[in-house]
Amino acid sequence: LNDSESIFDNCMDVNLKLPYLLSLGLFDSIKKNGGGKIINIGSSSSYSGFKNTVIYCTSKHALLGFSRALHDEWKGYGVTVHCISPGTIDTDMANVLSQDRSTYIAVEEFSELIYDTSRYNGNMIVEEVRAVRRVIR
Repeated sequence: LNDSESIFDNCMDVNLKLPYLLSLGLFDSIKKNGGGKIINIGSSSSYSGFKNTVIYCTSKHALLGFSRALHDEWKGYGVTVHCISPGTIDTDMANVLSQDRSTYIAVEEFSELIYDTSRYNGNMIVEEVRAVRRVIR
């Protein structure tokens, strides 16, 4: 917990405040068009806590709670809110981790999951998706 307040504020701004403000800003337009979808990107940290990631895990837990509550609040307007929470994705951000990079989720594969979630319009609503990295033992 040796992080400064500015690091905390920045993480919360990016992972929670921005999705909140974007959702509020889009609500009237989505409602006027008869509904729509909001897809928030969580993390495996939305469901777990990891050493040395207190602020990040806190922001992603909060995003998951926000997504769940917003979905319940806006579903009557035809709005579905999804939270897709991946494990480690193969990006530059993942370079700081001491994990086997060959087990990371490919960016293209995760992009397809987001696209597929955005296209689905059946009677079943996918509120949350947890995508874990393949760990080979």
